[in-house]
Amino acid sequence: MPPQVNSLSGRLSEADAALFYKLWMGLLDYVNCKFQIDNSLGKLLSPRGLDIEKLLPIRDKLWTDIVLIDEYIENEKKSLSNDEITILRGWKTAVCDKFIVMKHLKKYSVLMTSEQSPLLFGTIGIMSTWEELVPTEMLPVMIDCVLIPFRNEIIYDSFLLGGNIRFGSSYKKSFNNAYRASKELYGIIMNFDNLDETRVRRAVATSRRKRILNDVLAEVREERQMISAWHKYLENAFKFPFEAVCKKQLVRSPLEIGEQVVVANLAKVKDCGEGIAVVIEWHGRKFAVPLEQLGAADPTMYFTEALEDWKYWITADCFNY
Repeated sequence: MPPQVNSLSGRLSEADAALFYKLWMGLLDYVNCKFQIDNSLGKLLSPRGLDIEKLLPIRDKLWTDIVLIDEYIENEKKSLSNDEITILRGWKTAVCDKFIVMKHLKKYSVLMTSEQSPLLFGTIGIMSTWEELVPTEMLPVMIDCVLIPFRNEIIYDSFLLGGNIRFGSSYKKSFNNAYRASKELYGIIMNFDNLDETRVRRAVATSRRKRILNDVLAEVREERQMISAWHKYLENAFKFPFEAVCKKQLVRSPLEIGEQVVVANLAKVKDCGEGIAVVIEWHGRKFAVPLEQLGAADPTMYFTEALEDWKYWITADCFNY
């Protein structure tokens, strides 16, 4: 049985760390020899004592020519186990980006991509935890690294660049908003098995965002006009009354998940504040609740898309769209 990843400590087990470096250094050595990038390095067997600046051109060549992994496997297939080949092939899905180290949790640390619509990755360290590498008091910190899978976990390729940029309070607030929104929309990616699915969901969300900007908010020039634009769009889309079900519990609403209500109308714009509220009939009473906590009781209703548009926007607005 192959050694298992020890994610309880936030890093690989000693055996798995040794396996990683065996495969990683062998791969870098193959790339270096093939392209004669730095002959002064000799045979690359271990990272100990090596100058990272000399290894960087080799590593960068690998990630810009990912087919080299297949060549290495073919060249070394007689000496590689099936488990080792699987690990190496998984590295072809590497994510190269600038990441923001956001949080250190008990079993992993969360890195956020620096895109406008970011993704969150739950990652562990190799021989040291992320918290040992980037102390909590320094967070958030932007780094340049490559995330790769290792069996059912996500690690990095042993190279961490940057980390010297410190952010002010406004940036920290923006990052925290983006973190919360991304977590709600896409969750935290804990392994690469569902990475493609998450990217598809984000692509669909991006398409939704473009349609909203073009169709709903095209005439909005000031922030105070946004709620009015949404109110007009939803008023035209909805057919009242309609049945809805509570999908999300909120402190400012008495509804609990699963409760069914009748939505009588939209609340007036002046009563909506910074969101959209709807007037519901519930237990013989009428009052307003936030629209985003409701879902259509019948998902086939023609205006469900408009409802989902608002629920997406109220979450993704944290991305400063």
